[in-house]
Amino acid sequence: MSQNIAVSYDPIKSLTWNKVVSERVRELSKINSWKAMSHLLLDWTIIMVAIAVSMRENSLLAYIFSVLVIGARQHALLIITHEGAHFRLNNTKWLNDLFSNLFAAFPIFFCTQGYRANHLAHHRHLNSQQDPDWVRKIKLREWQFPQTRKQLIETFATVLMTSWYKMIILFWNLSELGKRDSWTIRDKRHLIFLKLAFYSGLAIGLSLTSTWHIFALYWLVPYFLVMPVAERIRSISEHFGLARENELNHSRNILCSPLEAFVFGPHNVRYHLDHHMFPTVPQYNLPKLHQALSEIPEYSDSAHENHAYIFGTKSVLEDILTAQI
Repeated sequence: MSQNIAVSYDPIKSLTWNKVVSERVRELSKINSWKAMSHLLLDWTIIMVAIAVSMRENSLLAYIFSVLVIGARQHALLIITHEGAHFRLNNTKWLNDLFSNLFAAFPIFFCTQGYRANHLAHHRHLNSQQDPDWVRKIKLREWQFPQTRKQLIETFATVLMTSWYKMIILFWNLSELGKRDSWTIRDKRHLIFLKLAFYSGLAIGLSLTSTWHIFALYWLVPYFLVMPVAERIRSISEHFGLARENELNHSRNILCSPLEAFVFGPHNVRYHLDHHMFPTVPQYNLPKLHQALSEIPEYSDSAHENHAYIFGTKSVLEDILTAQI
């Protein structure tokens, strides 16, 4: 198991870094709410089209394809929730949380505010004993790398077999309200009311239209079979199989194919190193940020980058596999 190593080199404090990048980061950190909403609208459009095509074709092959596509877009909604947790969807905080919850978090049984409390601690204490993500994962064998191919297959078999209850437990913990002492009673009541209204409305709508079976086939099946796999591969890629010697290899960027990006790295979350360095930059500006950073020798010489998640050379898969049989 790799040991947690304190960050020893902070290029953000370098004179060259600040001179070249600071103004560009300030520019790229501006929020374009319409652009953010257009990405969310595209996700839902793809989901609706996938369902419509499958129901029209009425074949097993079309259904399997729709499940894969919908599961990938559910994963994309999780990334939109991540944007909401960073207040990157709208400059008005209550609108940011409303859009994030109603159109991304609640549909995948999630909560923006609960996730934010956990995720911002992850950013402040990356890969340390104060990082809740790190503490939750690192003691488990399935999160220790490198692994042999056999161990990796066993890991993902476990992911599939236990996804239903692990997803429920994880998302329940990240949606829990009682321990967020910084929230006012009024905030908690508003959020609880909004959640009750959303899920009650969903249940009533499905009952009135007799479409519970559609919801099960086209939402719950991909949610428990496809989304956990995509989410696990992305989670592994973000902070595992890395040297963790300095800020530029505590995470990685993955410059992968569009197909892999669609499934494993939606909404530019694959630029995860850049996101950790400058979390104020919204996802639609991360490619521009990466281009600016790549022009700086300190960054281009040391940043950990892969060219694929699984399918290709210099992949994350290569980083997390051991040569041992």
